Amino acid sequence: LFSVYIISALASDSGESWANSDCDDPSGMVHIADIPPSMEIVHIRKHLSAYGKILRIYIVPKELRKFQRRKKSTQGWIEFKDKYAAQRCVKYLDCHMIGGKYKSSYRNNFWRLTYLPGFKWKNLTRWLSSKVSEYKRELEEHKASEKIRLRERRKEKKKTLTKRLAEAEKSFLQFTAREVD
Repeated sequence: LFSVYIISALASDSGESWANSDCDDPSGMVHIADIPPSMEIVHIRKHLSAYGKILRIYIVPKELRKFQRRKKSTQGWIEFKDKYAAQRCVKYLDCHMIGGKYKSSYRNNFWRLTYLPGFKWKNLTRWLSSKVSEYKRELEEHKASEKIRLRERRKEKKKTLTKRLAEAEKSFLQFTAREVD
């Protein structure tokens, strides 16, 4: 389900249809969802290279907290040299256990693979660059709104302080006037 959402999001973000983008390019793309926490690119390449030559792998990193040492990933994309190898990989591995050594932390997890027909690496880079630029724009807007809020808070604080100071001076003058009388 998650990979279907990503695929539909990628298709809807670009104005043009990505299904027939590059007919000459024989490469095939596979989307991998729910990557186990300790699995790295080296492990993915080791497991999937048996089905065909892997050209590129991109893993989306999750935000790390200060106390975490290992990088956690949520999803990724794998580009095979041949689209038939990508289809074969998805056919044989999807919904099967990852396996591996007995003490491996991801041994009992399952592969969640989806073949993306007609999807190419340039579509992925275009989508990722648009997401990065959108994130930067949102960050700048947030910083600007924070500056405005901070300026407004300072103005309000200055108003209340001057009002309190004026009241204190007034009460002090009244108090000194009573002592003089």
